[in-house]
Amino acid sequence: MADLVIVSANVGMTTTAPSTKTVTYGETVTEGQAVYLKAADGLYWLTVVTAAESAQIAGIAMTPGAAGEKGTIATKGDFECGAATTLGEIYVLGGAAGAIAPVADLASLDYVTIVGFGQAATNVMLLDFTITGMLKP
Repeated sequence: MADLVIVSANVGMTTTAPSTKTVTYGETVTEGQAVYLKAADGLYWLTVVTAAESAQIAGIAMTPGAAGEKGTIATKGDFECGAATTLGEIYVLGGAAGAIAPVADLASLDYVTIVGFGQAATNVMLLDFTITGMLKP
């Protein structure tokens, strides 16, 4: 899977800032990584596309943090994702923990979780999560 190469220094808010939420991380997270809420401990962990619970994206980290630290995640709207995007491209959870990738790069038996859509040939993405619970054949 060809995950986006995210430059954490380039992750940020657009002029039409996304909806955000303050959370507590369960592990080290950097800007631009996808996280989910782990039911067992109420903390936010990096998504994993091959496991049902961890494929349920809750947001994208806007601030870094270590386990037990507070952070801000984007939950909906435009944000600067720190990687080149393509206008109209559908982006999903990627192969590595917390990663984002183009939909065509989903591998067999990955959970299909839409993260958002490319807004331009820059680094802007529209977050609009769809958690299907389905595996790619």
